[in-house]
Amino acid sequence: MNQILKLLLLCLVLPLAGCNIMAYPAYVILGEHEIKVNAQYKGLEGKHTAIMISGHPGLAFEYPYIMSNLALASQKMISANVELCSFVNQNEIESFQRMNPQWIGLHMQQLGKQFDAQRIIYVEIVQLSMREEQSVNLLRGHLITDIKVYDLESGNQEEAVLETEVEAIFPERAPEFMSDSAEHRIKEKLVMLFADKLSKKFYDHKIPRN
Repeated sequence: MNQILKLLLLCLVLPLAGCNIMAYPAYVILGEHEIKVNAQYKGLEGKHTAIMISGHPGLAFEYPYIMSNLALASQKMISANVELCSFVNQNEIESFQRMNPQWIGLHMQQLGKQFDAQRIIYVEIVQLSMREEQSVNLLRGHLITDIKVYDLESGNQEEAVLETEVEAIFPERAPEFMSDSAEHRIKEKLVMLFADKLSKKFYDHKIPRN
C-alpha cells in the first residue's frame, strides 16, 4: 500500500515539477526494493579450492551420488559468482576419500598438499531426509550442514577462517505426495538450493527487502 501511495504522489508531482524531476532517480522516491548482503568470506577469489563432504556411513547408500551432486553444484554456483575461483577435480577427491576412509582425521596441511589446494571447504552433513516428519507418504527435502573453510596459505592452517551452517528445505510451503518423479525432482531442487545458499557465503549479493 505504501508503494501505491508513493506512485500516486509521484504522478501528482511530475506535472508540477517539469523536466527537472527526471534528475532524481526513481529509487529516491519509491525506495529500494533490495538490500545488500555482504559475503561472510571473500578469500576464495583466485584460489584453487577443494570441496570435501562427509556424512554418516549409511548416507551414500541411502542417497547415492548425493555428496557428488552437492559438491558439483556448489562448484558451479561458486565459479559463476566468485572471480577466478577454481576447483580440485571432484573425482580425484572422492577417489582419495574411498581409499582413505580415515581422511577426516588428517591435518588440513596434508589434505592441501594431496590436492594442491589453497582453500578447503569442508561440508559435514548433519541431517538429510526426504520424508515429511511423522508421515509415510509425504515428501519434503531437509538438509542441514555445518561448513568450515580453511586457508592453507595462512600461518594456522588447522583453524577455520569461516564456520557457518547451511540449511535447505524444499518445498518450503507444503510437502508433496510421494512418487518417484516427485522424489527425484525434490532431490534436484534441494541440491541446487543448498549450492545457491553456500555460494552466497562467498560473494556480495542482494535479497528482496521485506
